Amino acid sequence: MFETLKRGMPLWQKRVLNVSSPPSLVPMLKAIVALMGEDEEATVRTLTSYREVLTILIQQHNGKVLGSPGDNLLAEFVSVVDAVQCAVAVQKEIKARNDELHENRRMQFRIGINLGDVIQEEEQIYGDGVNIAARLEGLSEPGGICISKTAFDHIESKLPYG
Repeated sequence: MFETLKRGMPLWQKRVLNVSSPPSLVPMLKAIVALMGEDEEATVRTLTSYREVLTILIQQHNGKVLGSPGDNLLAEFVSVVDAVQCAVAVQKEIKARNDELHENRRMQFRIGINLGDVIQEEEQIYGDGVNIAARLEGLSEPGGICISKTAFDHIESKLPYG
């Protein structure tokens, strides 16, 4: 069940980043429905554009997008340092793009980062590592990043965030 990744890293040590707009189903539906109700084409265009930016930034930070159900996006990284640097870059880029939009058209994303056990099945990952990242994303402020203690312990002396 536990395979070895290309770089020799055991599967259970993958770094997981979960990106989403609102944290729970009800606020998510209200926000998306409100934006769609005002201008469906513009909402889809903005969301598509933001997903493309996220994908590019994830790839630039040695990550891989594993899925994007609904308004979520799940990515994995070789390094938790890369995952956190990517999350910061994502939030900065989305803020810059939002600054160009009218306030009622802006989309803010929440990011959760965890370092934990996962099970890989083809191109999907499952398990506590993913579930914890999703819960952390739900705890994050809009436009914010929430990381697990395990992830923080790995970046504490390497990055100037805190």
